[in-house]
Amino acid sequence: MTPQKRLLLSILLILAVVAVGSAGYMVIERENGLSVLDAIYITVITVSTVGYSEMFQPSFEARLWTLGVIVFGIGTVSVAFTSLITLFVSGELRFLRETRKMESTIRNLKNHVILCGYGRMGELAVKEMARQGLRVVVVEHLESLPPSFVSGKFSTFSVMRGRSRK
Repeated sequence: MTPQKRLLLSILLILAVVAVGSAGYMVIERENGLSVLDAIYITVITVSTVGYSEMFQPSFEARLWTLGVIVFGIGTVSVAFTSLITLFVSGELRFLRETRKMESTIRNLKNHVILCGYGRMGELAVKEMARQGLRVVVVEHLESLPPSFVSGKFSTFSVMRGRSRK
């Protein structure tokens, strides 16, 4: 799953827990006149495990609902936050941002040289072209590449069209 999809899924899961938990409290405690804000407040303090005192005397059904919100809500939110933290700590979002920036830069290049392969001779060729002031895009199938390099096999059409992803 791509980092963007994981980020979106994590946010949607958190919002779904708050929405479902709040809706449940509003339905179960409708005779207490629970407002939307009160229902969201109860759900958030339950899922966040803050646990302030109750705003009203909960019914038996509300207590059962709270148990469900605790079990499923805290589990879901924990998984979502773990996914979010992993995205930030692992550097996947930074890598994605850098890749998009590199692709945008390459897409806007005009009158540049495309060098396929960055072996011993490719490195010398890049140095010489840089010395001459030429703009160079290097296509190489390596894990860690400098910013103006495209990762991929140069025989692949999508790589040569600038749609490469590591």
